[in-house]
Amino acid sequence: MKSFVTETDIEYVKKQSYKVMGVIFVILSLLALLVLLISVRIYACVEIIVILGCLMGVFSKKYAAHDYVLRFEDRDLIVRNRAGTEGFRLEELSIGDFTFKQSEREKKLNYCTLLINGSTIAFGGIKNCKEMKTYINANCKNSYHR
Repeated sequence: MKSFVTETDIEYVKKQSYKVMGVIFVILSLLALLVLLISVRIYACVEIIVILGCLMGVFSKKYAAHDYVLRFEDRDLIVRNRAGTEGFRLEELSIGDFTFKQSEREKKLNYCTLLINGSTIAFGGIKNCKEMKTYINANCKNSYHR
C-alpha cells in the first residue's frame, strides 16, 4: 500500500488569521469614523466593540481546529485533527476531487491550501505541497466507478 503523510502548519495559519484580523480591524475602524460625525461617545463605544471583537478573534482557540494530519493511503485520505476531535476518511478519491491554491509566498514555502471539490472541506497551510501533488498525480488517477 502506498502512503504519504503531511500536516498543516498551525503557526502559519495563525499568522494568516492575524493578517486578516488586522485588515478587518482597519476597515471597521475607518467605518466607525463615520459615527464620529454623529457623536464622540457613540464613536468611542463602537470603537471599543471593534477592538474587543478583533481581540476575541485573535485570542480565540479556533486555531486548534485547523491543526490536521493528512494521511493518504492509496486513493484514500485520512484526516486526523490533533486537537483531539475525531477524524474522518474520504475514500476512492481521484485527481478531479482536489483543488490546490497557492500564493507566490506559499510556493516558496512549499505550502498550499487544499480544497475537496463538491464539499466544504478545505485545509490551509499544508506543508510539503509539491510532494503531496506528486503523490496525488501518481496515485489518484481519475476513476469512473464513483
